[in-house]
Amino acid sequence: MKRIQETWNRLTRPSSENPDDARREYMTRAVLLVMGAISVVFVLISLSGFLVSSIPLDTLLWFALISVLCLEGMILAVRNGRWRIGRFVPVVLILTAAVYGNYVGGMGAPAMILYVLAILLAAMLMRRGTGPFVVAGLSLCSYLILAFLQRAAIIKTVRSDDEFFFNRIIITLATIAAITVLLRFFINLLHDALEKTRAREKELADLVLVNRELYERAREEIVERRKAQEILNRTNEELEGTNEEIQAAMEELEASNAELITTHALLVDSEAKFRTLIESSPVPVVLAREGIVLYVNKAFIKMTGMPPAESVANRSLLEFIAPENRDEARRYIRDRLAGKAIPTIYEMTGLRADGSRFPYEINIAQVMFPDGPVTLAFVTDITERRLAGEALRRSEEKYRTLVESIDEVIFSTDEAGTLTYVSPAIRGITGYEADYYTGRNFADFILPQDLPLIAQSFAELSRGIMKPDDYRLVTASGEARWVRSFSRPILEEGIFRGIRGVLTNIHELKLAEIRLHLNNKALQEALEELEATNEELLASNVELELSEAKYRNVIENIQDVVYQSDPDGLLTMLSPSFAHVLGYDSVEDCLGKSIAEDFYYHPHERQVFLDALREKGSVTDYEITLRRKDGSPVLISTSSHFYHDLSGRVAGVEGIFRDISVRRRAEEERDRIQSQLVHSQKMEAIGTLTSGLAHDFNNMLGGVMGSLSLLEILLAKETLGQREAVSEYLATASEASTRAADLVRQLLSISRKQELVLVPVDIALSIEHVTKMCRNSFPKSVAFEFEKPAHPRRVMADPTRVEQVFLNLCVNASHSMTIMRPRDQKEGGTLTVRLGEVVAGDILVLMHPGAVRDRTYYKIDIRDTGVGMDENTVARVFEPFFSTKKKEEGTGLGLSVAYGIVQHLGGFMSAYSEKGKGSVFSVFLPALAGEDRTETGRGPMLASGPAEACILVIDDEKPLLRVAQGILKSCGYSVYTASSGHAGIDLYRENRGIIDAVLLDVSLPGMSGFEIFAELQRIDPRVCVILCSGFAEDERIAEARRAGAAGFLQKPYGASVLIDAINECVLKKRQDPPGEAPAAAD
Repeated sequence: MKRIQETWNRLTRPSSENPDDARREYMTRAVLLVMGAISVVFVLISLSGFLVSSIPLDTLLWFALISVLCLEGMILAVRNGRWRIGRFVPVVLILTAAVYGNYVGGMGAPAMILYVLAILLAAMLMRRGTGPFVVAGLSLCSYLILAFLQRAAIIKTVRSDDEFFFNRIIITLATIAAITVLLRFFINLLHDALEKTRAREKELADLVLVNRELYERAREEIVERRKAQEILNRTNEELEGTNEEIQAAMEELEASNAELITTHALLVDSEAKFRTLIESSPVPVVLAREGIVLYVNKAFIKMTGMPPAESVANRSLLEFIAPENRDEARRYIRDRLAGKAIPTIYEMTGLRADGSRFPYEINIAQVMFPDGPVTLAFVTDITERRLAGEALRRSEEKYRTLVESIDEVIFSTDEAGTLTYVSPAIRGITGYEADYYTGRNFADFILPQDLPLIAQSFAELSRGIMKPDDYRLVTASGEARWVRSFSRPILEEGIFRGIRGVLTNIHELKLAEIRLHLNNKALQEALEELEATNEELLASNVELELSEAKYRNVIENIQDVVYQSDPDGLLTMLSPSFAHVLGYDSVEDCLGKSIAEDFYYHPHERQVFLDALREKGSVTDYEITLRRKDGSPVLISTSSHFYHDLSGRVAGVEGIFRDISVRRRAEEERDRIQSQLVHSQKMEAIGTLTSGLAHDFNNMLGGVMGSLSLLEILLAKETLGQREAVSEYLATASEASTRAADLVRQLLSISRKQELVLVPVDIALSIEHVTKMCRNSFPKSVAFEFEKPAHPRRVMADPTRVEQVFLNLCVNASHSMTIMRPRDQKEGGTLTVRLGEVVAGDILVLMHPGAVRDRTYYKIDIRDTGVGMDENTVARVFEPFFSTKKKEEGTGLGLSVAYGIVQHLGGFMSAYSEKGKGSVFSVFLPALAGEDRTETGRGPMLASGPAEACILVIDDEKPLLRVAQGILKSCGYSVYTASSGHAGIDLYRENRGIIDAVLLDVSLPGMSGFEIFAELQRIDPRVCVILCSGFAEDERIAEARRAGAAGFLQKPYGASVLIDAINECVLKKRQDPPGEAPAAAD
């Protein structure tokens, strides 16, 4: 770097002595050197771009040409000293490059930057004149001409998009680099000028204020001296004029002797005037030639105390000069005689006639007399001025000592705000020494909050506006201290050069003032509020009452609670809704109480809440459990924050909160219902699976029950020794099969696949079935008590559904005595079922609006000794999805389903319970009126079928196929069997003339029973078809019966049921006239 700097200094060192020429020569050399270096770099870049076909050849040549011309310019400027010619080289190159760039690249090329660069270079390198304007005019003209030619399509852009792109990048980069260098050069020049200005200002800043009285005296003396100088100047002018007149007179004397007398008279007169003027002048005057006094006026005689003027003439001037100054005076005389330049004004020490010394100032002028040049000297006694200067110095020393000893700080700045002087008293305020501030900007030491005010005041001082300012300075310890400054602008010839002022420490005063201001403000606000309130009271008491009523109405009816507490947690302000939410009689009962101890359900949560406030500053929707007056918890959501007093300290907590207990219960209820819905959907899926399993069980039971029916038939025809034992075993097997079939029907009912079918039902028998099932499945710790009545208790009901009601009630009773008991209690208890009869009277009708007066109801009481329920739970026990069990132990649908079934049967239910003692659920079902319509059992003997009847059985279950075939054949029927739909259709098509009826299974693989039925009807519209299925009768079965199906049998069926259905179907077909389709079954 050092060698580069030396090379740069050598190549850019100017040879011109003239400062302006030296500056331009330096700038010319620097620009040529920079442009040469930049062009060489871009020649290499352009060459690389040319080799990869990204930059055209003409761009490469342009940069090469610029490099060569810059080198030539450097040779002219450096070696030959012809920098004035070389300075045109960069301007011409840049301007030509701009024109060429617009020509080949279009008007959108970055040549405008080159135009600007050319104009800048012209302004830098040429003398002040028309040079930059000529370059600017050429730039504008070339740009406009090229724009017009391209607009008129006379010339066209010859660059491709890639070339245009890379050209623009290279030219822009080169221009930016050149402008950056030029700007850097300008910045350096400005920096040097700024440094000189600051040095000058620092010198001027060392002066202190001058005593105004001495300054005025000095100014008066200067004014008098200037007046005397003006008189002398005018006298000198008159003397010069007189000399000219004398010369003119001498010329006229030579021209005319006659005029000589007149001219001599004028000269004598002029001389008299001159002598009178000189003699009367208050300024001492001396005429001398070669150091010998020719003439002195009276003022000189008076000043030196010498004898009259005649005795002074022809004496040496050195006699009136102190010995120590005589050598200097002789040198001045010799130099003047030799024609050398000497000062015209200088000071020396003179001698009076009495030998005393005095300082004086000599103002010398040379005057031509006819006999040769004469020195004219004006002498001024400067004793008083010297005394004034000495007094000024002593005053300066005095005031400097005064400034440095006072507590106030004297300071001054320049026009940019840089501190040029700070008195030592600043250390007592900030802890910094005065030298620490000198040369730094005053804004660096002012608190940022106060900086805008001081910046505004500084700007106002530059306009002559003066006022005191209070602000804070940052001390060495980092704290802020209040000060007050009063400043005056420093003006030089009307130009603002800075400020000078006094700084006073008012920190303690300001703090007291702030405290006083806050107190006054608080008092003023209180006074204003009191006056406003008083005026409102005096103005209109009615308006105040209306406003108060309106405000009270809003506050008293707002649901959210507004509160405020002090730092100790004591409530200081509450809205009326606080008492409503927490169950208090009034807000006054709550004010002044501790919010943590008196209202928090868990007092330790108060500290957690305060920690959250300190961490975040405020909280939103923060949940807290408060305690009502009765001790019950209430969940609230609060949005709160700290509030502060006037000094900025925390004064307490304030905010709002609302009761979210209902919302939280609703959310919990929603979650529970969603969980129960999922469980319900799961149960529905299980029901679908159960339905399929029930269908398969029905098919299997159909084979078992059919086989047992055949065995009974065969046993009736045989003679056996142990007939009674065999019959008993068959009866047991038949009863078990019947119970299994009932169980399957219950499964179908649970799976929602069973429609409600009302038939006369003995509910005593149903209860007996349910208790038997419960004894086998419930825990052994549960004891059962049920006494079956001697006579049937019949109601119109669906046997499966009514047993489902009793089963649900018994299951709930068992759970209440087992899984719902606490762990510390023993499981078990007694489940009692009672069946009675009541007639609906006034009390029963009043308690159950669904009851019909004077109607007989069977009352079934199911009682347990379990955990029991409270009144609120009993009130909701029949609601859907309401359950007192755990989520995984119940759906909340059992009792609601039972209640719905009972209502559908025309009955009603009630519940009674005591916590810890047990519950009683009562079911009321209307008793069946009229005759006994219960079907009697059918014996094993079957009626024979019609003569020569033929039956087609279609079923994919081979056991059912064999059983049906055996039963029908045992009754005299001819039987065809088929295990698929297609085989059955083919058999019927071949034998439709002899087949009287078809027993058709609905669920067949490949082709459903309904499709087979439709195909059989197309073959023979009179076909008699009995449908059978393991599912219960549904809408599809009903639609098939409306379409002509003769009947429906639900599997499993017994032999008697099958034979009755077949006999009825065959007889009906044979009774219908041939050619007519059978009527749809009812």
